[in-house]
Amino acid sequence: MAKTKKKQTREERLEKKREAERLRYQRIKCDPGKNEQLKEKEKLKYQRKKENGRIKSINDMTEREQRTIRKIWREKTKKHRDHLKLQSIANSPMTPPSSNNDAHSLVIEAENNVALAAKKRSENQRKSRNRLLKKQKDEIERLRNKVKKFQKKLRRVEKQKMTPNSKVVDLMKNNNEEKVEEVKKKLLFSEVVQSQLKKNIELIKNDEEMQIFKKVLSGDIVKKYKVLDQINVKPLTRSPTTEKSLLDMTRKTRKDKIDLKLKKVVAEFLEEDCNSRLCPGKKDSISRNTIKK
Repeated sequence: MAKTKKKQTREERLEKKREAERLRYQRIKCDPGKNEQLKEKEKLKYQRKKENGRIKSINDMTEREQRTIRKIWREKTKKHRDHLKLQSIANSPMTPPSSNNDAHSLVIEAENNVALAAKKRSENQRKSRNRLLKKQKDEIERLRNKVKKFQKKLRRVEKQKMTPNSKVVDLMKNNNEEKVEEVKKKLLFSEVVQSQLKKNIELIKNDEEMQIFKKVLSGDIVKKYKVLDQINVKPLTRSPTTEKSLLDMTRKTRKDKIDLKLKKVVAEFLEEDCNSRLCPGKKDSISRNTIKK
């Protein structure tokens, strides 16, 4: 019975294709004639890409592109030099030793060179890793500060109350039908209130009513936006420390006015026998058992 071939996956097919391509390229490199043809072909391909604008020279690039490409060049050059160093250490010429001691010393020296190269490579990797970690840490800290800043802004916006001006601006921003109807209602309310206030002013008969009317309309918001100019009324200036009712009409008293309680206390003090200078008269006595008192 014939064996059934196992179906290859896509990755296996690609790996097989890459391996065949590497072998083909290796055969071309080993043949000098084919190698020259390959170089010419690559050169022509590069020229066509350059003419089509797919490849730009360093002078035609922007400063940012130049920095990027030069960074890539530095990394590739460094990698190539490290590779050459390791290759020179591995392929260092071994002179024939004159004695067993010399052979032993050469072996130790070669091992030391390999160890030094490995140590240097490890140090470079550790430095690059530390640089990357530091960069990531700084970026995280920057983003955290940014998040805190926007959180503070959000809290300030949430705490901020809508003032009359901000409400008007918000109403006038969008001109859709719903907003237009809302603006109409607000304007109608304003006109109605203004007309009613003007009418109520005409009905005021005395100063007390005018004072009550002004007290009802007085306040910090009215004073800030100066809206009472529309009806020719000046708001009352109320002290911020006193919290009284709007209808409290008690007048201010003089500071040197004597209090009623004080008067009562003084009168009681003087009416006492021990403090009074008044003496009883002839008729201010009574008799008990032929004794006058």
